[in-house]
This record gives sequence, C-alpha cells and structure tokens, in this order.
Amino acid sequence: MHNNPTIGAKTLKLSDLISLGLNVPKFKAIDVKELKENIEDFEPLAKKIHEELNCEKYAVRSSALIEDSQKESFAGQFKTKINVEEQNLASAIAEITDHARKFLGGSIEKFSVLIQEYIEPDIAGVTFTRNPVGGRELIIEYHKGRGEDLVSGNIKPEKLKLYWTDNPTESTLPSLNKAFLDFKSIELFYKFPQDVEWCIKDEKWYFLQTRPITTISETEYKQSLYLDASLPEEDFYYEKTEISEIAPRPTQITKDILEKVYEENGPIQLAYKKFNINYSSINVLKIIGNELFVDREEELKTLMPSYSYLKSSDLRPKLSGLTGIFKTIKNLFFIYRINIDDYNKIFQELKNAIENEQKINTVQEFLKVFEKDYQIVFEINLFAGISMKNIENLTKNDIALSLLLSQGGQLFQGDESFKLNIDSKNLLGNTIEISDESNFVRNIQGENKNDEMKEWWGKLSEIKKTMLKKKIQQVVVYNKLREMSRWLVVKRINQLREILFELAGKNNFKNKKEIYFAKLEEIVSGKISQNVCEERKLEYEKYTYFNMPKILTNKQITQKQETQGVSPGKAEGILIEEDQLKDEKYKNKDKILFTRVLSPELVKHFDEIKGIVSEQGGFLSHLSIIARERGLPVVTGVTKETLKIGTKIKIDGNTGDYKDLA
Repeated sequence: MHNNPTIGAKTLKLSDLISLGLNVPKFKAIDVKELKENIEDFEPLAKKIHEELNCEKYAVRSSALIEDSQKESFAGQFKTKINVEEQNLASAIAEITDHARKFLGGSIEKFSVLIQEYIEPDIAGVTFTRNPVGGRELIIEYHKGRGEDLVSGNIKPEKLKLYWTDNPTESTLPSLNKAFLDFKSIELFYKFPQDVEWCIKDEKWYFLQTRPITTISETEYKQSLYLDASLPEEDFYYEKTEISEIAPRPTQITKDILEKVYEENGPIQLAYKKFNINYSSINVLKIIGNELFVDREEELKTLMPSYSYLKSSDLRPKLSGLTGIFKTIKNLFFIYRINIDDYNKIFQELKNAIENEQKINTVQEFLKVFEKDYQIVFEINLFAGISMKNIENLTKNDIALSLLLSQGGQLFQGDESFKLNIDSKNLLGNTIEISDESNFVRNIQGENKNDEMKEWWGKLSEIKKTMLKKKIQQVVVYNKLREMSRWLVVKRINQLREILFELAGKNNFKNKKEIYFAKLEEIVSGKISQNVCEERKLEYEKYTYFNMPKILTNKQITQKQETQGVSPGKAEGILIEEDQLKDEKYKNKDKILFTRVLSPELVKHFDEIKGIVSEQGGFLSHLSIIARERGLPVVTGVTKETLKIGTKIKIDGNTGDYKDLA
C-alpha cells in the first residue's frame, strides 16, 4: 500500500497486486505533473509510453486521486477507452483528460492517467470479496466477453457465491480454486472487502483493478470476520425462527430459561407426549454474536431423524436415510392426528394461568411455574401452526390469509367469551427477554371491517364457504390465543425481574440490571458475582451493533425468497433501520421500518412509522398480530439485497408486494 499525492489509487493498487504475486497487465502511470506538462500535446508522451510498454493494444483509464477511496469509489464517473491502437494513444489520453477536466470543474490537479495493456478477454468478471449488501460470502459475477458490458449493467451475468471456507473444484471458470485464494489474499492485504475487476484470456487470469467496497461498513466487516472465526467447518444450517422473535438478543438469564424449555421432561417434550409424539430433547439454540438462532438440522431430527435439510439443494426437509425411519413415520402419523377443535379447553387453561395471582418468591418457584405455563404456550403455538396449515391448503392465497387474520372474525360468532382479566398497569416488556422494558401492549381490538374481505367471501361457492368456515374460526381463535399466551410469558418475566432485582440488592450490585448476566445455576446456588456479571455484560456489548442475516449456513442454496403480506394495508415512506428513527434528516417524513426479525418490542415505534418490511416473520408472528390490530401494513420475506436503505418505497400488506419509488 502506498501514498503518492500525484498518482491515483487505481494505479498504486496495481503495484500492490504485483507485490502479491498476481498477474497484472503491463501498465504505466501519467502523474499529475507529467499530465500538466504535456497538456497541449500528448504525442511525445504517448510515443515514449509505447516504447516502454510495447503492447499491441491499450486501455486508457482515469486514475483520479479522489477515486477508489474507502468512502467513495466514483465508479463509472470517469471515462475509459479500451482496445486503443498505438496511433490513437495520444488522442485517447487527451479525450480521457478532457472529460476529467470537465468533471473536476476545470482542474486536473487531482487527476492522473493509467495506461494499461489491453487484454481482449474470453471471460470478464468482477469479484466482491464480501457480499456488497451485507454478508460474509464472496460473490463472483462474470460473462463471456468484455468487462465494460458487465460493469455497465447491459448484460445479466453468471453468478457464483462462495463462502470463505469453501474449496471450489468445479466451475466454468478455469483454475477457480487458485483465483479464489488470490481474491482472499487481496482482502487480507488491504484488511477490508474489495471489489476486484479481472479477465481471463487463454485460461490465464489477469487482475485489472481493486478498490474497497464502499457499501460495507467497518462494523459489517467485523461481523463477517467474526462469523468466519465462529461458525463450524462442517455443514450447518442455523436460522432465526419464531423463537428468535421473542428473544432476538438474549441475555444470560433469558438464554438459560429458553434452554430449560428444551430439556428432558421439559415443557416441549411433555406437550408432545400428550399426543403420543416421541420428541428427543436436544438443545437446538445457538447464540451467535448475541443473536438467537436455531440449529434447524438438529431441530428436525428431534421429531424426524430420517429427514435432513442439509441433504437438499434448497434447505427443504428431505428423506436422507432409513436411520430413525420408524420414529419418523410414527411421529408424522400422530402429528397429523392432533385434534385442534377444542380451543375452549386450552383457553381455560391459559385463563387460569394468567388470572392466578399466586405469589412467586424465588427463582426455583418461578422455574416450576414457568415450565408448567410454557407447556400451555407451546401447545397453543402448535395448534396455531396446524390451523394455519389447514387454511393455507384450502385457500392457496396470501391475500385471503392476510384478510382472514385481520377480518376473519366477521364470518363467525362465538369468540366473545375469550376475555382475560390481566392487570397490565405495571408490566414491562413485550417478549421473553428479561432486559426488554418497552411499554407492554396487550389490547386485542375488534375486527376491522374490510370490503375486500366481503368481496372475496362473496365470490366463494356455498360448498367452499362450508369447508372454510370452521377452519377460519380456528385460525382466528388461535391467532388470538397465541397473542394472549405472550401476555402470560410477559407476566412471568416481570415476576422474575422483581426477584432478580431483590437478589441484586442483597448482593450489593451497583447496577441491578447486571444480574441479567448471571447464570440460573449461579442464582439458584447463591453464588452470584457482580464482577463476573459485569464481565459477561462487556462481552455481550461487543456485538451490540452486529445485525446478522436470518440464515447462516455453509451450503450453497437455491432457496427462493418469497414475500408475503402479514398485516393488510398500503403505505409509502423512506426505508430506514431502527437506529435511524431519531435521525434529524428523517424528522417529519413518512418512514417504513426495515428489520431482520419481527420482534414484539418494535411496537414502541408504531407511532413513528407507516409500515414494516422484514426478512423474517409470518402470519402468526406476535408483531404481525399486533400490527393487524393497529392497521399497520407489514411485508415479510424482504432481504437487504432487494432494497436500499434511505430510499422511498411502497408496500402492500395485503399482497406482499413492495416497490422502490426512487
């Protein structure tokens, strides 16, 4: 790496690539001083350069001193001339310089020119050593022909995605394995993700240019490096699922409580046992950079050990062998036989648990009560999922699903008795996370009248209506019960918080909230250390600014991203992330919130936004339920790759459609 005030970074970095042992076409720089001295006539200079390089054809490129910096690349802003013959070299230099003078406001004080041997490529491409819209993978785009067609966006390129732990052996690109190592060496040299232009001629790789990827922040890069170091080398598939929505960034206490749920004879196993389902107790939770993931392969094998996600090309469950086949068949049989008709019974169990004002004085008492309550919560979640599958199979229509969940109560009577007496005046939080102290939201409003619902229903045959009516009733009721079960969890977490604060006081904690970082076993045994909790908190805070994707895997997948509307309505606004809500430049502007996970604690922002787009989340997400009650449009299944933060977008929570209005 160099620092030369008269030559642009584009040229200087070619010298770096040579020092790395990479194959770079011959080149010569015309620095600022030399350019100014020859501004009236470039013929002598062009002749001198040709004598030195002696190439058949040349590429004449800008090498402005403001180009290819860490903050701005100015990609495509300056002119380039390719396939230039010797007799046209001087005029090409003049043309490039004249264009730059106009761009730079009449001055060439910050401009130099790069003369490079032109290679007529068989294949041209661009490599991003990290995904430019976030992600740890390396992206290669290429096509047969010249690079100018690729970078101009005139053609749709071939695309490869490689994780840094991959060992590519087969590809249409020759010697890809060696080139893959070369690309990684470039990033390691600059200690930052790079955008590398290259070409192949007669199966030989030529490196033409490298510059920083300006759309990646230092934090995002640190996240990629963290993942490279933390994730396993063997095949894995981790995902943020529904449980991630209720504890996106669990502290130590929350993590321990969640793990209790999965233990032998824990609430999940006991819930399944009621239906003769053989569930293997395995801790499937993974904490990665503070964020909660589920090991989907292990989760699948708890019920269906003969199936696998990792054996399929799109991460969908696939029969992978005969090991555990009898358990798999038996469990599937009993899962399909689960009867969800008697929702009054489970509502009564939920009602009794919520309205029971039993005093809980110790963590041991809390765990006993919580595990019993969570069995009810899990059963409701299970029934809600089954009711959704039933209605999906009958409607095959996202618009109908969205309308059903928001206005379905119009179509039947009978849920008026689903009322709960819960004192929410002093409750804090909306999730299972102990540190969540957002204002508690508990209201379930009456069904919103909607002409679209009536229109859709009116077009159905009487036979179809008869088939659907009972299923609609189930999905709407379980939709409500699932939200009410969240209230029970929040109530219990508030009781635990009081117990913990009392313990923190007895143990002379300066900051009582640091006890959230004690382990349950330490609290139960009475061996609580403020210093240890403080150290864990500091370690936790190292990753506060990480924002992980919804899926982490080392598998090359062809999974199609599908969007869906989960809360009806339409909205327009500037797409922003949560930490930008208080930014002055967005004040008094309509805003659409982008989030990775539909966490219920986001309800605190409802008054500030017009809608939400999310990577993760479904119809039965707690936030979706609350959003439907509030009339806030929500679209899920949207990745950062498909939208740009800071631009104006339009979303439709009925259809799942979204559009960039920039």
